[in-house]
Amino acid sequence: VEQNLKENKVNVKIIDRDNARNRDYEKSLVIDLGTGKTAQGERIAELLKADFTGEFPKGEVNPVATRSADPVDFLIIAGRDANL
Repeated sequence: VEQNLKENKVNVKIIDRDNARNRDYEKSLVIDLGTGKTAQGERIAELLKADFTGEFPKGEVNPVATRSADPVDFLIIAGRDANL
């Protein structure tokens, strides 16, 4: 995921890498965490062939609540469709 974004010159800073609590995501997701950067999120989703949503997945940990030092715009969950 990170390599794909760098190759496509998307200006992002990856602040954390972790596993999703739910391991049953068929499709990758780019989740807007309420920053209003919809166009950037849609571009990231398009590059990753992921779905873009503003709806936070139930049961997952919201990175905004756990990261106070770095602003978090999006959560990316790589689903089974991700080419990792």
